[in-house]
Amino acid sequence: REPWIYGEAWMQRVKAVLDRRQQLLPYIYSTAYQVWSEGRPMLRPLFFLDPADAALRTDTSAFLLGDAILLAPVTQPLEKEAVKQVRLPKGTWYDAFTLERHAGGREVEIPLTLDRFPLFYREGAILPVDAGAGAEGLILLPGLTPSTFTVFSDDGETEAYRRGAGEKLRVELDARGVSFSGATRERELVLLLPRSLKLAQ
Repeated sequence: REPWIYGEAWMQRVKAVLDRRQQLLPYIYSTAYQVWSEGRPMLRPLFFLDPADAALRTDTSAFLLGDAILLAPVTQPLEKEAVKQVRLPKGTWYDAFTLERHAGGREVEIPLTLDRFPLFYREGAILPVDAGAGAEGLILLPGLTPSTFTVFSDDGETEAYRRGAGEKLRVELDARGVSFSGATRERELVLLLPRSLKLAQ
């Protein structure tokens, strides 16, 4: 709770984690609306994406955050666990730190450091993010299959959303581009597309 007392190196690590959380708040908020409006849990077991994969039914080492993010918590010191095995559901997944592409339906090995842990974005992901300086952004990872996501925003103070208030911006993404519908106000959106992607062996 007071990371600055451990020195600059630790302060920078904690800041990086908090910055990533801040960046993903719009995605988390929209996922929370999904929980309320559709009854879908925010944290989901991996087998939600591939019920036919028997190995995922008992896998408690990782979980999904909403539609598009997979996390595998590190629970051991690095001296005991320098590499973590993560079974990815079918599809294609991108390492959030390196943007390395991984084919799903199999286990992958992720090297662990104090600055990196298993965090993946699903191909087709549409991630509303805080782009900094008050700007709204979208991380887009287009795939061959079209995908959609509803970005929800409201006044952030009242329960007017219970009466249908709030903007439900529908974003549609495919290999040809991105389109929007349902906007109730004008704004600029920063679209964040990876410059280069590499396929893991």
